[in-house]
Amino acid sequence: MSMIDYQEQLLVTKDNLDEAQALVGGIDLKQEIAQVVEEDGQAVVSAYAFTYEPGAQRGDLLVIHSRANRAGICFGGDSCWGDYDSEADILTLDDGVGKYHCDGSAMEPEEL
Repeated sequence: MSMIDYQEQLLVTKDNLDEAQALVGGIDLKQEIAQVVEEDGQAVVSAYAFTYEPGAQRGDLLVIHSRANRAGICFGGDSCWGDYDSEADILTLDDGVGKYHCDGSAMEPEEL
């Protein structure tokens, strides 16, 4: 895994929605940002872009701080969602099994 870009604690409104959506590749991540802005008037998000194998594909992790640190991670296709611990920089998926760093790397068993 390799971090290629990140934007932390970005305040998103209707005025900069397109800019915020451009930070993530996953269609459902883009839609989630738009939905939160539509419902709440604004969103505070952090977006992390990374590459992963095979072929250095792009992945994304989106944290929606204004929604109790809900976060989604996307390796292409649909995103998986869970809760983000901003102190530890760890996403724990709703299934309770997957745990990821903000660079998209899965936590190793010894880290759990």
